[in-house]
Amino acid sequence: MHANRILYSLPEYQGILRNRSLNLGIVCENTATGNFLIFHPIPATPWLPEGRKKYFRKLYARAKRLNPNKKFSFCTLTYSSRRYTPEQAAKRVKHDLDKFFKRLNYRKSKPQYFYVIELTEKKMVHIHLIFDRFVHKRKIFKSWFKVTGSTAIKIKALAYKNAINYMLKYLTKAKKMPENYFEFLFKNIDRLWTASRQFFAKEDPDKEKAWSFYFLLFDKDAILFNYLSYLDLEDKKDLSPPEAELLHYDAEKLNCIIHSA
Repeated sequence: MHANRILYSLPEYQGILRNRSLNLGIVCENTATGNFLIFHPIPATPWLPEGRKKYFRKLYARAKRLNPNKKFSFCTLTYSSRRYTPEQAAKRVKHDLDKFFKRLNYRKSKPQYFYVIELTEKKMVHIHLIFDRFVHKRKIFKSWFKVTGSTAIKIKALAYKNAINYMLKYLTKAKKMPENYFEFLFKNIDRLWTASRQFFAKEDPDKEKAWSFYFLLFDKDAILFNYLSYLDLEDKKDLSPPEAELLHYDAEKLNCIIHSA
């Protein structure tokens, strides 16, 4: 777990992230028109309410890069409330999952996987897990029970389209959790989701990008362009929100150092 999550509460860490974003500006060049827009970016993070949309949108895009030629297996791994408190389950989930994957004990190649963590109403951890191949339900059930003494449920084989739908469904549920749930996750869970290296197909390197980006650091006392704070560029289809001023680039007037991304 990152040291900041040990040192700070979630509200304190949110204040740190917001202050950092105010000290960072991005100059965006539209390569088609030559126009530039300067704004302060929203961090893509689950720990800020305003950053969750961007954070989960990236996951949605990644979820659509599944291999359509593979068969998938889905299951939900639970913790028994008779054996564990919510805090105990959250603290041990990463170690338990490591042991669980080892117990599957595939002789040739191990299945690739993706999982997302969700909390029940009583803040008990649930793990929604997808494998990129068929894994027998008896093997899943026995392996999880040996590790935790708890049960695996909703074990089923999935076709390609259903696998994508399940991933998007549980990512959306995680995104909509109440703020006090995120406070619990912030202090107790290492990661909200994890994927093995080869689970997702690689992004197309030849994909065309309409914008190029440049970064600059604002002086802590500067107020220039601060009124553009927290604009989410990806939400603006025309990239020209009414409160923003489209600028022609003039390095001398900006009086700043540009660093290419």
